[in-house]
Amino acid sequence: MELDIVFHARERMKQRGVSEHDIKATISKPDITRPGNKPGRKVYERDLGRIVCVVTVDNTNPIKIVSVWIKKDE
Repeated sequence: MELDIVFHARERMKQRGVSEHDIKATISKPDITRPGNKPGRKVYERDLGRIVCVVTVDNTNPIKIVSVWIKKDE
């Protein structure tokens, strides 16, 4: 799986301790997917011991990653 990780997402990865492996695992087998907060975006969530959230842009190849975060306990 090839990814295009934009600068903002790379910065968030560093800040939040999310690896490229975490992103690939989340996108390939998400627990939940939902529409993003902008048209043409999708949020993937997966519990990898902590809930990793990844935002992608629809219909991009390689897959464009625009943000990542760790979901806080609700």
